[in-house]
Amino acid sequence: MRKVTWDDLLSYLNTWSLLHTFRQRNPTDAEIPRGDIAVGFWKDLKEGAEREDGRTVEGHDGVDIEWPLALMMVKRA
Repeated sequence: MRKVTWDDLLSYLNTWSLLHTFRQRNPTDAEIPRGDIAVGFWKDLKEGAEREDGRTVEGHDGVDIEWPLALMMVKRA
C-alpha cells in the first residue's frame, strides 16, 4: 500500500500508456464537461471517498492506493 495525495493519483493515472492511446483514438473525449476519461474516473473515486468519509475530499488530502498483483512463475520441464 502506498499513500499519495489525490492530485498525485491523477498525475499517476495520466502516465498510463493505455490512456495515451485512448486519447489519440478518441480526441473528442477531452470535450466532455466533466473531464476526459481519467479525470472522470478520478472524480468518481473522490466522490466515493467523500460518501464513505462523510466529508469533502481535497486534492492535497492523502489516499492509500494498492494495486493487487498476482504473479505466476513456471519452469519448463
